[in-house]
Amino acid sequence: MQALEKSAATYFTTCKQDEVHVRYNKLTSTGYMKWQHYHNAYELALMVQGEGVCCVNGEMIRMQKDHLYLIPSTEPHIMKYSDRTPHALYHIYFFENLLQELAQESCLDIGRILFSSYAIPLTKQILNKLEKLIHAAVEHCKTGDPQEQFSARLLTKYILLTLARHAQSITAEADTSAGHPTVRKAAQYVNEHYAEELSLDKLADRFGLSKHYLCRLFRGDMGMTLTAYINTIRVQNACLLLGEGRLSISDIAERTGFSSTAYFDRQFKAQMNLTPSQYLRETAQPAHAPASAE
Repeated sequence: MQALEKSAATYFTTCKQDEVHVRYNKLTSTGYMKWQHYHNAYELALMVQGEGVCCVNGEMIRMQKDHLYLIPSTEPHIMKYSDRTPHALYHIYFFENLLQELAQESCLDIGRILFSSYAIPLTKQILNKLEKLIHAAVEHCKTGDPQEQFSARLLTKYILLTLARHAQSITAEADTSAGHPTVRKAAQYVNEHYAEELSLDKLADRFGLSKHYLCRLFRGDMGMTLTAYINTIRVQNACLLLGEGRLSISDIAERTGFSSTAYFDRQFKAQMNLTPSQYLRETAQPAHAPASAE
């Protein structure tokens, strides 16, 4: 991939418009994409081992084994994986023209069916089928031969059709990563009001629950504490503002809801492995990213 400078996020090209790109990534330590980025292709990410979080357009999605994650073309996102266990993912990149071809061939609006949600839980049967198909597509993509690429494209169409039929068979409740309705409402409230003062007491009062019960519900559904979620959303929005390069670090800390610049610095470094100042310098001159960066 080639990194190109962009104000709000780093942009990555992935492959030619008439190609698909499929790969398998397995890491034994904490993994993260340092830059919030977007690309000119749609992305599917199938997590077969480990857990983590994905922030897409400021919305936080819990990543877990046996789930598939869908990133629309040009939407800024960043993935970070837990250091508690090794993690492994398949990534598939493809373009709008493939969705259009498949819609004509299948008479299904595949794009609307799949990309109305960022995550799809998979049954064991569907997972086994997808893993075989995606593994075959990975092998076809290795050579760069046009005939092999044609085979990879056909497999990707079959993968998308399989996923669309599966998505149609599950309920809207199962499409979300947070099962409890109050957890979803709390997460959405944080996404929209992260710049305001958000104490646990205030959130508990808003949703009519005790602070301890709300925190327990949230951690159970999201895999992180409510406080950690608030800080993560704030840091990801701070990344967008830092990338624009128009505000001072202290102004960004204030605009993203942090009580002090010092606390902002600590939370930012804990999540990004860089201070805000270092991130600002790095994003001013983005480096070329390896193909396995995400």
